[in-house]
Amino acid sequence: MKTLWTDQRLQRLFRHYNKKFWGGKLPHFLVVNDKDRMRCRCDKRRRRIAMNADTLRSDREVRTALVHDMGHITASGHGTDWQREMERLSAAGAPGIKRELTLYRSGPFETRRSMVESFSDTAWEGTTWEEAIMLLGRKFDLISSDGKTVSKWAAVTLTQAKKALRRVQRLHLHNPATVNK
Repeated sequence: MKTLWTDQRLQRLFRHYNKKFWGGKLPHFLVVNDKDRMRCRCDKRRRRIAMNADTLRSDREVRTALVHDMGHITASGHGTDWQREMERLSAAGAPGIKRELTLYRSGPFETRRSMVESFSDTAWEGTTWEEAIMLLGRKFDLISSDGKTVSKWAAVTLTQAKKALRRVQRLHLHNPATVNK
């Protein structure tokens, strides 16, 4: 049976993992179970990790997602620095991280899923599709300098990203209190 993940329980787990895997050296972050999110997000500027534990299939996935996002406190994105941090955490016994590394190494540094999540995350900050495509489409090499998709894979990724971003924008319209949450 899956655990009921309250903000307090997630915060305790953050403190436990900070002590166990980082020697207590990570700065304090607020960890919340945000039912308005699709997945998880580490906001370093606001020192906040927001996740929707209900969208994760098991307690292990919740724990893995938290460690994954705690890794973003020390390394942005999913590039070499973050992967080194995940290797260290995997060797230290962090839950689910070995599998996480396999997923991120199976293709480019960013998987399609993580790219789509990045697009939807920008919508929480009020970014328009046009702004997101210029910012993230170029960052992930999905579009060329003239704004055209570079491959069929990129076109599918952008279609999924646009749907995800629009879904978040619709949430904003129906619940303005979620903006910049």
